[in-house]
Amino acid sequence: MLTPRLDRVFIYHCGDKYSDDNLDRFISKIDTTPGLGPKGNCWLWEDWLENGYGKFRLNISPGNNLRMSATHVSLETSSGKLITEGLLVRHKCDFPQCVRYDHLLEGTQQDNINDKIDRGRQATNETHGMSKINIDIAARARYLYDSCDYTQMQIENELHIDQTVVSDILKNKLWYDKSYISGNSKLGRNGTTKLTWELVGEIRRLYSIGKYTMQQLGNMFAIDVSHICAIIKNKKWYDQNYILPESQNGRNKYSNACNIL
Repeated sequence: MLTPRLDRVFIYHCGDKYSDDNLDRFISKIDTTPGLGPKGNCWLWEDWLENGYGKFRLNISPGNNLRMSATHVSLETSSGKLITEGLLVRHKCDFPQCVRYDHLLEGTQQDNINDKIDRGRQATNETHGMSKINIDIAARARYLYDSCDYTQMQIENELHIDQTVVSDILKNKLWYDKSYISGNSKLGRNGTTKLTWELVGEIRRLYSIGKYTMQQLGNMFAIDVSHICAIIKNKKWYDQNYILPESQNGRNKYSNACNIL
Protein backbone atom coordinates (compact mmCIF):
# COMPACT_ATOMS: atom_id res chain seq x y z
CA MET A 1 0.00 0.00 0.00
CA LEU A 2 1.32 3.43 -0.98
CA THR A 3 2.18 5.86 1.81
CA PRO A 4 0.13 9.09 1.53
CA ARG A 5 2.16 12.14 0.48
CA LEU A 6 1.12 14.48 3.26
CA ASP A 7 3.17 17.31 1.78
CA ARG A 8 0.69 17.22 -1.11
CA VAL A 9 -2.33 17.23 1.20
CA PHE A 10 -1.56 19.91 3.77
CA ILE A 11 -0.44 22.68 1.44
CA TYR A 12 -2.48 25.80 2.19
CA HIS A 13 -1.08 28.67 4.24
CA CYS A 14 -4.50 30.32 4.69
CA GLY A 15 -3.07 33.75 4.07
CA ASP A 16 -0.06 33.98 6.36
CA LYS A 17 -1.53 31.90 9.20
CA TYR A 18 0.57 28.80 8.52
CA SER A 19 4.25 29.12 7.66
CA ASP A 20 6.17 26.41 5.81
CA ASP A 21 7.80 25.49 9.12
CA ASN A 22 4.40 25.04 10.80
CA LEU A 23 3.19 22.86 7.93
CA ASP A 24 6.33 20.71 8.09
CA ARG A 25 6.05 20.28 11.86
CA PHE A 26 2.37 19.40 11.59
CA ILE A 27 3.00 16.76 8.94
CA SER A 28 5.85 15.22 10.97
CA LYS A 29 3.46 14.42 13.82
CA ILE A 30 1.00 12.32 11.80
CA ASP A 31 1.11 8.52 11.62
CA THR A 32 -0.50 7.13 8.45
CA THR A 33 0.33 3.47 9.14
CA PRO A 34 -2.46 1.26 7.69
CA GLY A 35 -4.69 -0.41 10.27
CA LEU A 36 -5.14 2.54 12.64
CA GLY A 37 -8.54 3.60 13.93
CA PRO A 38 -11.90 1.78 14.05
CA LYS A 39 -11.88 0.94 10.33
CA GLY A 40 -8.13 0.84 9.84
CA ASN A 41 -7.88 3.97 7.69
CA CYS A 42 -7.37 6.79 10.21
CA TRP A 43 -4.33 9.08 10.39
CA LEU A 44 -3.26 9.39 14.01
CA TRP A 45 -1.90 12.45 15.77
CA GLU A 46 1.33 11.39 17.49
CA ASP A 47 2.08 14.40 19.66
CA TRP A 48 0.35 16.39 22.37
CA LEU A 49 -3.05 14.95 23.36
CA GLU A 50 -5.67 16.50 25.59
CA ASN A 51 -8.58 14.24 26.55
CA GLY A 52 -7.67 12.10 23.55
CA TYR A 53 -7.76 14.99 21.06
CA GLY A 54 -4.66 16.27 19.27
CA LYS A 55 -3.22 19.69 20.03
CA PHE A 56 -0.71 21.63 17.95
CA ARG A 57 1.49 24.58 18.89
CA LEU A 58 1.38 27.07 16.05
CA ASN A 59 4.53 29.19 15.96
CA ILE A 60 3.43 32.76 15.27
CA SER A 61 6.73 34.47 16.07
CA PRO A 62 9.78 33.69 18.24
CA GLY A 63 8.49 32.97 21.73
CA ASN A 64 4.87 33.43 20.64
CA ASN A 65 2.86 30.23 20.19
CA LEU A 66 -0.83 29.55 19.74
CA ARG A 67 -2.39 26.31 20.95
CA MET A 68 -4.69 24.89 18.28
CA SER A 69 -6.76 21.80 17.74
CA ALA A 70 -4.91 19.46 15.37
CA THR A 71 -8.19 18.75 13.57
CA HIS A 72 -8.64 22.47 12.87
CA VAL A 73 -5.14 22.63 11.40
CA SER A 74 -5.82 19.55 9.27
CA LEU A 75 -9.07 20.85 7.82
CA GLU A 76 -7.76 24.38 7.21
CA THR A 77 -4.42 23.46 5.63
CA SER A 78 -5.99 20.77 3.41
CA SER A 79 -8.86 22.95 2.16
CA GLY A 80 -7.44 26.46 2.26
CA LYS A 81 -10.51 27.65 4.17
CA LEU A 82 -10.56 28.82 7.78
CA ILE A 83 -13.02 27.19 10.17
CA THR A 84 -16.12 29.37 10.44
CA GLU A 85 -16.20 31.30 13.71
CA GLY A 86 -18.41 29.57 16.27
CA LEU A 87 -18.20 26.16 14.60
CA LEU A 88 -16.15 23.14 15.62
CA VAL A 89 -14.63 20.16 13.81
CA ARG A 90 -16.44 16.82 13.99
CA HIS A 91 -15.13 13.32 13.30
CA LYS A 92 -16.91 11.14 10.75
CA CYS A 93 -14.86 8.21 12.06
CA ASP A 94 -15.68 8.94 15.71
CA PHE A 95 -11.99 8.58 16.61
CA PRO A 96 -10.69 11.64 18.53
CA GLN A 97 -7.00 11.12 17.71
CA CYS A 98 -7.63 11.00 13.94
CA VAL A 99 -6.53 14.01 11.86
CA ARG A 100 -7.25 12.60 8.42
CA TYR A 101 -8.74 15.54 6.52
CA ASP A 102 -11.53 13.59 4.80
CA HIS A 103 -12.65 12.16 8.15
CA LEU A 104 -13.38 15.68 9.38
CA LEU A 105 -16.11 18.23 8.80
CA GLU A 106 -17.36 21.48 10.27
CA GLY A 107 -20.40 21.52 12.50
CA THR A 108 -22.16 23.01 15.49
CA GLN A 109 -22.06 21.77 19.07
CA GLN A 110 -25.56 20.39 18.55
CA ASP A 111 -24.33 18.47 15.50
CA ASN A 112 -21.61 17.00 17.69
CA ILE A 113 -24.12 15.98 20.38
CA ASN A 114 -26.32 14.38 17.72
CA ASP A 115 -23.28 12.45 16.43
CA LYS A 116 -22.61 11.09 19.91
CA ILE A 117 -26.19 9.95 20.34
CA ASP A 118 -26.44 8.42 16.86
CA ARG A 119 -23.20 6.48 17.35
CA GLY A 120 -24.08 5.24 20.82
CA ARG A 121 -21.29 6.95 22.75
CA GLN A 122 -23.64 8.93 24.99
CA ALA A 123 -26.76 6.82 25.08
CA THR A 124 -27.81 4.85 28.15
CA ASN A 125 -30.58 2.59 26.83
CA GLU A 126 -32.33 1.30 23.72
CA THR A 127 -34.40 4.47 23.26
CA HIS A 128 -31.32 6.68 22.89
CA GLY A 129 -29.50 5.46 19.80
CA MET A 130 -28.39 2.17 21.34
CA SER A 131 -31.00 -0.20 19.93
CA LYS A 132 -28.15 -2.45 18.78
CA ILE A 133 -27.14 -2.94 22.41
CA ASN A 134 -29.57 -4.03 25.09
CA ILE A 135 -29.25 -5.00 28.73
CA ASP A 136 -28.66 -8.65 27.80
CA ILE A 137 -25.69 -7.77 25.58
CA ALA A 138 -24.30 -5.47 28.28
CA ALA A 139 -24.62 -8.27 30.84
CA ARG A 140 -22.94 -10.69 28.42
CA ALA A 141 -20.03 -8.27 27.91
CA ARG A 142 -19.52 -8.02 31.68
CA TYR A 143 -19.77 -11.76 32.12
CA LEU A 144 -17.15 -12.42 29.44
CA TYR A 145 -14.75 -9.84 30.84
CA ASP A 146 -15.16 -11.00 34.43
CA SER A 147 -14.36 -14.55 33.34
CA CYS A 148 -10.77 -13.35 32.65
CA ASP A 149 -10.89 -15.29 29.38
CA TYR A 150 -11.69 -12.29 27.18
CA THR A 151 -10.02 -8.96 26.60
CA GLN A 152 -12.06 -5.90 25.64
CA MET A 153 -11.02 -6.30 22.00
CA GLN A 154 -12.09 -9.95 22.00
CA ILE A 155 -15.46 -8.91 23.40
CA GLU A 156 -15.71 -6.29 20.65
CA ASN A 157 -15.23 -9.03 18.05
CA GLU A 158 -17.49 -11.50 19.84
CA LEU A 159 -20.46 -9.16 20.32
CA HIS A 160 -19.83 -6.85 17.34
CA ILE A 161 -19.85 -3.64 19.37
CA ASP A 162 -17.21 -0.91 19.48
CA GLN A 163 -14.38 -1.32 22.00
CA THR A 164 -15.04 2.13 23.48
CA VAL A 165 -18.63 1.05 24.16
CA VAL A 166 -17.36 -2.16 25.75
CA SER A 167 -15.09 -0.10 27.99
CA ASP A 168 -17.95 2.17 29.08
CA ILE A 169 -20.16 -0.83 29.83
CA LEU A 170 -17.43 -2.37 32.01
CA LYS A 171 -16.97 0.95 33.81
CA ASN A 172 -20.75 1.05 34.36
CA LYS A 173 -21.03 4.30 32.37
CA LEU A 174 -23.39 2.67 29.87
CA TRP A 175 -26.24 0.37 30.84
CA TYR A 176 -25.73 1.29 34.48
CA ASP A 177 -26.41 -1.55 36.90
CA LYS A 178 -26.23 -0.54 40.56
CA SER A 179 -25.68 -4.17 41.54
CA TYR A 180 -22.75 -4.65 39.16
CA ILE A 181 -19.34 -4.97 40.75
CA SER A 182 -16.61 -6.24 38.48
CA GLY A 183 -15.36 -9.60 39.60
CA ASN A 184 -12.45 -9.42 37.21
CA SER A 185 -9.16 -9.41 39.07
CA LYS A 186 -7.81 -7.17 36.34
CA LEU A 187 -9.91 -4.28 37.66
CA GLY A 188 -9.24 -2.44 40.88
CA ARG A 189 -11.90 -1.02 43.18
CA ASN A 190 -11.84 2.35 41.42
CA GLY A 191 -12.55 0.78 38.02
CA THR A 192 -8.99 1.04 36.77
CA THR A 193 -6.83 -1.90 35.88
CA LYS A 194 -5.05 -3.86 38.59
CA LEU A 195 -1.72 -4.51 36.92
CA THR A 196 0.11 -7.81 36.85
CA TRP A 197 3.34 -8.79 35.13
CA GLU A 198 1.25 -10.67 32.55
CA LEU A 199 -0.73 -7.53 31.70
CA VAL A 200 2.39 -5.37 31.61
CA GLY A 201 3.94 -7.81 29.14
CA GLU A 202 0.81 -7.69 26.99
CA ILE A 203 0.82 -3.87 26.97
CA ARG A 204 4.45 -3.81 25.85
CA ARG A 205 3.81 -6.46 23.21
CA LEU A 206 0.84 -4.62 21.71
CA TYR A 207 2.74 -1.34 21.59
CA SER A 208 5.81 -2.95 20.01
CA ILE A 209 3.88 -4.23 16.98
CA GLY A 210 3.08 -0.62 16.07
CA LYS A 211 -0.67 -1.06 15.72
CA TYR A 212 -1.77 0.70 18.90
CA THR A 213 -0.96 4.11 20.35
CA MET A 214 -0.48 4.68 24.07
CA GLN A 215 -3.84 6.44 24.18
CA GLN A 216 -5.55 3.41 22.64
CA LEU A 217 -3.82 1.07 25.09
CA GLY A 218 -4.87 3.33 27.96
CA ASN A 219 -8.49 3.11 26.84
CA MET A 220 -8.22 -0.62 26.23
CA PHE A 221 -6.83 -1.46 29.66
CA ALA A 222 -8.47 1.40 31.61
CA ILE A 223 -5.09 2.84 32.60
CA ASP A 224 -4.01 6.47 32.50
CA VAL A 225 -1.86 7.15 29.43
CA SER A 226 0.98 8.49 31.60
CA HIS A 227 1.21 5.07 33.29
CA ILE A 228 1.14 3.34 29.91
CA CYS A 229 4.04 5.57 28.86
CA ALA A 230 6.00 4.73 32.00
CA ILE A 231 5.47 1.01 31.37
CA ILE A 232 6.59 1.34 27.74
CA LYS A 233 9.70 3.31 28.77
CA ASN A 234 10.46 0.75 31.52
CA LYS A 235 10.22 3.40 34.25
CA LYS A 236 7.52 1.38 35.98
CA TRP A 237 7.45 -2.41 36.25
CA TYR A 238 11.14 -2.44 35.42
CA ASP A 239 12.35 -5.48 33.51
CA GLN A 240 16.09 -5.72 32.83
CA ASN A 241 15.41 -7.98 29.84
CA TYR A 242 12.91 -5.61 28.24
CA ILE A 243 14.07 -3.80 25.09
CA LEU A 244 12.39 -0.46 24.43
CA PRO A 245 10.64 -0.33 21.04
CA GLU A 246 12.35 1.76 18.41
CA SER A 247 10.64 4.85 17.05
CA GLN A 248 8.96 4.55 13.67
CA ASN A 249 10.14 6.57 10.69
CA GLY A 250 13.00 7.92 12.78
CA ARG A 251 10.62 9.91 14.97
CA ASN A 252 9.94 9.53 18.67
CA LYS A 253 6.51 7.94 18.98
CA TYR A 254 6.10 8.55 22.70
CA SER A 255 3.07 10.71 23.41
CA ASN A 256 3.33 14.02 25.24
CA ALA A 257 2.34 12.19 28.43
CA CYS A 258 5.89 10.85 28.64
CA ASN A 259 7.29 14.30 29.06
CA ILE A 260 5.54 14.83 32.38
CA LEU A 261 7.04 11.76 34.05
